[in-house]
Amino acid sequence: MKRSAVLPAAALLLALAACGDNPTGAGGNFTADEPEITEQPEVPVEETADLLDPEGTRVGNVTFTDTGTGAEVAVRANGLPPGDHPLELYGTASCEAPATSADPTDIGTWTGLGDPLPDTDLPELVVTEDGVGELSSAVDIELAELLDEDGTTLIVSALSADPSATAEAGADEVTGIACAAVTG
Repeated sequence: MKRSAVLPAAALLLALAACGDNPTGAGGNFTADEPEITEQPEVPVEETADLLDPEGTRVGNVTFTDTGTGAEVAVRANGLPPGDHPLELYGTASCEAPATSADPTDIGTWTGLGDPLPDTDLPELVVTEDGVGELSSAVDIELAELLDEDGTTLIVSALSADPSATAEAGADEVTGIACAAVTG
């Protein structure tokens, strides 16, 4: 091999060997001197609750998932009457059927719901003719607040939120047909 080719190759090998900080030669120093990565990647937190009819029969589920900027509410229902059903979140986790009401689906008689949560407008749950409905929507409230010591209740109402539909049905109140209570 020519001398002119050996010198550049030797210079390249010396330069590569000098790149590492290992005192024994080439390569890097991968010892305990390097700080250990202890921070875990942020994983969305979620909580799921059964969706129950007034008799306590499971008719689906509701999942609340932390999005980092609020929460996602996902509703999956099976066995509900067809139509557009309003959804409402309340500030206390309770799906206890009332003991004194003649109409246990009357939303005013579900016990201990607390007040509706502000800034949690949800679209209507559209239930098909076969009784199935799915919905996923974001709300501007943190999951931690939904799962606070009082928890949260989601009520599925019987009638459309359209005032003319309520008036046509002759109802002064919208009745709840399903409930899901979630706590942290």
